[in-house]
Amino acid sequence: MAARGGGGRNRKSPGLGGGGGGGAQGGVGGAALVDDDADVIIVDDASDIDPAKAVHAIGTRAAEDLACSVCSGTMHRAVLHVDCGASFCEGCVTQLTQRALQSRTPVCPLCRKDGRVFVPNLALRHVVATLEANVPALRRGWPEKARLDQVVQLAKDAA
Repeated sequence: MAARGGGGRNRKSPGLGGGGGGGAQGGVGGAALVDDDADVIIVDDASDIDPAKAVHAIGTRAAEDLACSVCSGTMHRAVLHVDCGASFCEGCVTQLTQRALQSRTPVCPLCRKDGRVFVPNLALRHVVATLEANVPALRRGWPEKARLDQVVQLAKDAA
């Protein structure tokens, strides 16, 4: 039996079920409901879910949630802005800060508050590393990661 969370709109999630008979509420066995307001996936019967399809669905959703709003890639070495709680790639923030220091005070790309107050987001770094290891579609290429790391290292060397 599927539960509803948050009272939001529910919709069938594509492709999680492996097919099969009907569920207790007239749904397909193993079908999942996604609550748009609560951002959760609720499963009727986990025994009938195709693991490969589930990982793909989770990976697709994670790619959206873990995207840096500056470069649109999966966050590499995530940092957290302490005022608004937004996270970005450390290299992206460093690059924006270096450019802004030449003409004005750096600001956060989202909230526009002081952009010099970022701390490592260790929890998000761990989540990204785990998902990258298990969902190939989330992995960034080594040249891209190396470029971001070089931006950070050059800024540290200049300081």
